[in-house]
Amino acid sequence: MFQTLQDAGRDPVAAAGVVGSLMVLGVIVTVPGLSHFFGSRSLVPAGWTIALTSAAESVVLPTMVTDVTRRLGAGNVALRKGRVHLQVM
Repeated sequence: MFQTLQDAGRDPVAAAGVVGSLMVLGVIVTVPGLSHFFGSRSLVPAGWTIALTSAAESVVLPTMVTDVTRRLGAGNVALRKGRVHLQVM
């Protein structure tokens, strides 16, 4: 969801969709009856920390790698639409 938010930029509709989805997901995962109905276990604070950290890293890490490769001018890395693609020679 964070990737959708990053790709959408400042689009208020996309932001509202991401916030709404996170809220619904939070309710489903947090409420014991609902989480059991959907076949998952309720998350404790440590679980929320792990989930949100890994979601944020999925946006931050590729951005950092893209910036570093641009600065270094790495010859074996192609940048296409902000994505990093390694070229095997």
